[in-house]
Amino acid sequence: MKNDTNITIEVYMRIEYFNEYVHYKNIGIKSKAKEFIDKFINSFENYMEKEQWTIEYLSKLEMDSNGRIRNELFEEIIFQVLLNGYNNNSY
Repeated sequence: MKNDTNITIEVYMRIEYFNEYVHYKNIGIKSKAKEFIDKFINSFENYMEKEQWTIEYLSKLEMDSNGRIRNELFEEIIFQVLLNGYNNNSY
């Protein structure tokens, strides 16, 4: 009997929105940066996508001059994943 452990996950999160956010942030257009960070956050379909993105990107995220991550990202995505990992002794 063959045990197929391959799992296919459809990803709906739109990384291009995150890339646009970074672009507009870097050139100083705050209103467009805010628009695209909101679109990015709203593009996540489920917790699994948030977890995958957080694991992949957290160590790469640029912080502001005070060492902080963009508040919306922290509140809506990263904190949930870290808290869940802490509660499950995963991270």
